[in-house]
Amino acid sequence: LWIFDNYNLLYREIKKLHGAGKMQALSRLPNLETGMRKSCPRIYIIARQIVNATNNHPQENTIISLLNAYQIEKELTSSELWSFDTVISLCLLEKIVDEAVLLIQGIKIKIQAGQAADRIAAVIRSGNRNIEEIIIKEINRSKYRNEKFVAYFFYCLRNLSIDETDVVKWLAKLNDMDQDAYLQLITDMVNIERQREAMTESRISSLIISLKEMWELNWDETFKNT
Repeated sequence: LWIFDNYNLLYREIKKLHGAGKMQALSRLPNLETGMRKSCPRIYIIARQIVNATNNHPQENTIISLLNAYQIEKELTSSELWSFDTVISLCLLEKIVDEAVLLIQGIKIKIQAGQAADRIAAVIRSGNRNIEEIIIKEINRSKYRNEKFVAYFFYCLRNLSIDETDVVKWLAKLNDMDQDAYLQLITDMVNIERQREAMTESRISSLIISLKEMWELNWDETFKNT
């Protein structure tokens, strides 16, 4: 929801990066000469580390402090410092894209789980008590061991007011568990998935808030302190 609500902000930042030759300018900045990140712009790696070190929410005082700490060992060029606003926006956008990819993957799994719940519910409502065939067809090994799939599948099934006893029995059998243990596993999966979704929302909100703050920051004043 954070991503969709802030589409205009994300579009503006992407357009800003591609405008006025900024991406080309980044390629001319000093690169790292050794290590796994060899040939990457040095200021880009520094910006990524700052984003990670601040849990996706870099702020002006922290940026100044960390840039100055780095320069105790190696001085940054003026071109690196003046490009930092562009670079850190790029780093934040990259992390937002990474989160969006995972979000889309999760949505696809939920769609599959919802469709499976609808089809299995239809068979149960028809009075057919032999549901093994439909369960095996709709829920293969990769799905019945996927926490997101299982959590959303049972969420949908319960919203349809379907007796899940036979479904639980068959899925418990597929997992080589007794029914009570599998019911506890379902509860654990649901709780874990809720925690993951809350953490994802927190990460995305922090990244987008940071992107807004970087846009509003007076970089001329900031760099007087570096």
